[in-house]
Amino acid sequence: MVEFFEFMNKILGRQKEFQRLYGIDLDTVDQRQKNLLAEAYLYRAAEEVFELRRTQPEGVLGRKTKQCENRRVMIHELIDILLFLANFQLTREITWEEIIEELPQVQRNNFEKRLQQLREEQQERETNVNKILQEQ
Repeated sequence: MVEFFEFMNKILGRQKEFQRLYGIDLDTVDQRQKNLLAEAYLYRAAEEVFELRRTQPEGVLGRKTKQCENRRVMIHELIDILLFLANFQLTREITWEEIIEELPQVQRNNFEKRLQQLREEQQERETNVNKILQEQ
């Protein structure tokens, strides 16, 4: 786990260097500027999600593409998303340790929400079946 944190913190350090190439020094910008940057990074990450979508085979959007055959293109788009999220992480001073600590609970919450939805859907089906049976 230590190697993971070292690697990911190195990535964050490189992203800070990359931001400096754009004249952005997160150590000196004020909170208002950080807020604007955070929003911009989230917007850019969303744009990258759409680019990643374009690499997928025909799906719900009905688009046909051969790009999905190039796994490397998909991986590069996914990395772009992760790097923009890393920029967001830097503006909000969120550590990898915080993310790893919270991740299992968020995942549990997601499972619990979905299981609750499934229980409610099942209850609704049973109610509908009972109504139909009572009408007969």
